[in-house]
Amino acid sequence: MLRVVDGDTLVLRIGGRSRRVRLIGVDAPETWARHDCFGVEASRALRRLAPVGAEMRVVSDREPYDRFGRRLLHLWTSRGRLVAAELVRSGFARALVISPNTRYAAVLGAAEAAARRAGAGLWGACR
Repeated sequence: MLRVVDGDTLVLRIGGRSRRVRLIGVDAPETWARHDCFGVEASRALRRLAPVGAEMRVVSDREPYDRFGRRLLHLWTSRGRLVAAELVRSGFARALVISPNTRYAAVLGAAEAAARRAGAGLWGACR
């Protein structure tokens, strides 16, 4: 892992090259063009889950790139935790299903439902 851009985008070294990666299945509050409620916290949460220098496991889905040229990937920590699910479960991001990349949609949907019920993160802090 090289660096976190925001709560759902990071830069990874893949195959010896630096690649901008968008996590599949999540939408974190913005911190660039606008500053959404809980955006800074979401970025910090991703930095904790994917610290600089960490070895991460990546899994692709059906569509490899988004319209901005970012690599679309599912990211797993060295301890086997799905990063997107951790972000959603803790209320740092919302589940976002965009077909055809739906491999973990059910997991992320369940994580969001639990976070909403608990008022976790952005669900308790933001209107």
